[in-house]
Amino acid sequence: MKILVTGGAGFIGSNFIHYWLENHPEDEIINFDLLTYAGHLESLQSIKDNPHYSFVQGDITDAKAVDEVVSKVEAIIHFAAESHVDRSILDPLIFTKTNIMGTQVLLEAAKKYGIKKFHHVSTDEVFGALPLDSDTKFNETTPYNPHSPYAASKASSDHIVRAYFDTFNVPITITNCSNNFGPYQDPEKFMPRLITNLLIGQKVKIYGDGKYVRDWLHVIDHCRAIDLVFLKAAPGSTYCVGGMTKDVNT
Repeated sequence: MKILVTGGAGFIGSNFIHYWLENHPEDEIINFDLLTYAGHLESLQSIKDNPHYSFVQGDITDAKAVDEVVSKVEAIIHFAAESHVDRSILDPLIFTKTNIMGTQVLLEAAKKYGIKKFHHVSTDEVFGALPLDSDTKFNETTPYNPHSPYAASKASSDHIVRAYFDTFNVPITITNCSNNFGPYQDPEKFMPRLITNLLIGQKVKIYGDGKYVRDWLHVIDHCRAIDLVFLKAAPGSTYCVGGMTKDVNT
């Protein structure tokens, strides 16, 4: 299978490409990435000469560039997104453009070329937050309740992806994951920032009153879940992917 991976130079995307080529060496991957501040080809240095891997620099909001690359593949796994909550507060418009419009540009190309599988990687941020004393866990039927421009843009993209399944029969699947950690993560993110602060002798920052709780998912476990959904799930289905596998639907 020839697969287009958008955002493959980012944290989760680069880990996924390494994972996929290791576990599905017969497949071919085209990595389509704009190389913003969050994209690092150094993360893929060890596979740059792999004949089953190629890189194309481009913007998912550029319909011409997307059309050209989608015409060459059979399936799409869509990671590319603006993903930093604090940045979405400073500059919401770029999140709307990339996460919503970029996703629709990809879907239009997928519809045009009869893509066999379109997997959309989303976030549990679309569900909002739970009270600290709650025993409830997010699941696939939890109502959307985003609280930041980032979360709202990802929620919107989820709805557009589902609309293309219902309206145009594009064979989509969606995963909503919790917070990832692991190799190649950008230093601006929470866990790498804590580690780098400790390495340079700075105090670890506490957010709010320190009582917030997050669910953490290792990026390779996330890749394994995407693999399973991508290959086995029914078109139109959505799965929550979390680190608390005993309690969260995965």
